[in-house]
Amino acid sequence: MQRIAIDTDAIIARLRGEFLDVAAEKLGLIERALTESGPVGPDRLLTIRRETHSLKGMGGSFDFPSITVLSHRLEDYLAEAEALSQAQVSGAQRFVDVMARIVSGGADLRGPELSAALAGLPARFDQVQAPPDRKLEALIVTPSRLLDAVVGRALHGRGFRTSATGSGLEALQLGLRRRPDLVVGSAVTRDLKGADLARAFAAVSITAGTPFLLMTTLPDGHADLSGLPDTVRLMRVDRELADQLDRALATCRFDA
Repeated sequence: MQRIAIDTDAIIARLRGEFLDVAAEKLGLIERALTESGPVGPDRLLTIRRETHSLKGMGGSFDFPSITVLSHRLEDYLAEAEALSQAQVSGAQRFVDVMARIVSGGADLRGPELSAALAGLPARFDQVQAPPDRKLEALIVTPSRLLDAVVGRALHGRGFRTSATGSGLEALQLGLRRRPDLVVGSAVTRDLKGADLARAFAAVSITAGTPFLLMTTLPDGHADLSGLPDTVRLMRVDRELADQLDRALATCRFDA
């Protein structure tokens, strides 16, 4: 039986090219929704969110993880919006411009280049005054939009740029890609217990030293809280959250 030679490099190159074409099309749809005349209300926001979410899912699959990271950050930036102000339209356009440069150039951003690009983009809660001498990244892992908003605002006021997800599995992927300085997780995410997520972060060498603040109402001595890594600090959400956050942060060590 004759063997058929498969040119895997050609297949990968073709798929990569198709991804770049589709990504350019989706970015065009987002830009159109941002720049058409009139206010950017719910219908146009739906288009922006749909195409951004699609890009987020595609980026990593085609070896463009920066597209996934940037799309996730854009989702975070627009998470609480019901309509976009002109400042938010301009901010979202900056995300589109960065992704368009990556797609048109056909080369992904990695490491310091990606970090520099992210540092130049707007973030949630930019209107909250933050200390000028601290520039750290925090990942919030909670299915609760209320906790996400409260903790996000509090962290921004303490010098952190934040991103968020409700999925523990996605949090692990983001942790490996972005190496946040801090993780704040709920006791339960959409797919993992918060304590198990904290153990998973501690078990991977890349994120092993990352401080993890676990938000919980469980009493001391509960089985779910046994054997937690040394990097974990508990935050009791049934008490004053800002005070809990300050106490937990005071015991964490950050390199930045």
